Amino acid sequence: MDDELPEKEKQKLDIALIASQELQKEKKYLLKIRNLIKEQEYKLFPFFAEKVMNKIIQLKKIQKEYIDFANLFLLTFKRVSFSGFAIFLMLLAGFYLSEGSLSINLFNESFDFTYFIYQVFKTIKCH
Repeated sequence: MDDELPEKEKQKLDIALIASQELQKEKKYLLKIRNLIKEQEYKLFPFFAEKVMNKIIQLKKIQKEYIDFANLFLLTFKRVSFSGFAIFLMLLAGFYLSEGSLSINLFNESFDFTYFIYQVFKTIKCH
């Protein structure tokens, strides 16, 4: 109704309006409502603009506080998660060392690293 449609869409709408009495009635109804709204006089209560601006400022402050909190939370989460992961790895290594599954002699001179890598890849391929 405000000529915001692309040309092809506008042509389709015009054809549909010509073909349909129901669409023509609907258009007349919408135009009537639009004109009634335009004719209305609006009276705002005192200090309306100031109250709206104050509300906007308050919402911006809350949003900024939320963003600051979110950034602080993410920074703290990263630090805690890295520390937790390091502790987890130390506990896991300690468990394997205490159970005998992982030997400190793993990396001595007699250790055949190629055989170890072969076993790892073989295990990965099987899964």
